Amino acid sequence: MTLNEVLQPAIRLAKDGIPVSEKLNGMITDNYDKILKYPASAEIYLVDKLPLEAGSILKNEDLAKTFEKVADSGPKIFYEGEIAEAIVNEVKVQGGLFELADLKSYQAKIRKPVLGKYRGYQIISAAPSTGGGTHLIELLNIMEGYNVKKLGHNSARFIHIFAEAMKMVYADKSINTADPDFFQVPVEKFVDKKYAKRLRKKINKHKAAFDYAPPNYITPESNSTSHLSILDEKGNMVALTQSINDFFGSGVVVTEQEFY
Repeated sequence: MTLNEVLQPAIRLAKDGIPVSEKLNGMITDNYDKILKYPASAEIYLVDKLPLEAGSILKNEDLAKTFEKVADSGPKIFYEGEIAEAIVNEVKVQGGLFELADLKSYQAKIRKPVLGKYRGYQIISAAPSTGGGTHLIELLNIMEGYNVKKLGHNSARFIHIFAEAMKMVYADKSINTADPDFFQVPVEKFVDKKYAKRLRKKINKHKAAFDYAPPNYITPESNSTSHLSILDEKGNMVALTQSINDFFGSGVVVTEQEFY
């Protein structure tokens, strides 16, 4: 599909609007102070300085026009053209430090994916700087040493072993997720089945590695991550996870109406 084709649904939704769900209303409410701080943002998400109510229609025609410019001119307009100029100017208006050269010099790098095997299936996933793909394979390598079917779907035994494996994997991830241009991430070690075997030996089937959690250790799960799984008739399976982390980003929206 062309970039123009891919952008059309987003352009249509931005133009025609989308119904505000209770969740979106909650997101706007939770970030009210951030949105109110910037008039251009408030114009989109607030009415009479109040969050858009659930069931109302949210339109963003300026965003639709921006997508149309990208669809017509290609990505270059974002990094060097009028969109880039509008972004840089707005950042400066808000007191930030940003230059056209910063956007123009940006390079999107295509990394070689990490590869693994799990019970005859080939696993292809994202390489560093993201840590998810590497440590997904590490986790699967650990679990491959167990008869998962015999443990039982979502049984106490399965969840215990899976949780213990995830603790070790996350410990590796937390100190090794970095930009490979500046830090040598030991990918080969983490996807090595011999390394997974050593970790597997540390799992006590009858006792958790951590028996004590301090007060307030458990925090509410964030709603900023979405996941979808796709399977086709040939046995290919794709898992996609996307995290926003901070809803509405910095809150800044370009205010230069002449841009549009």
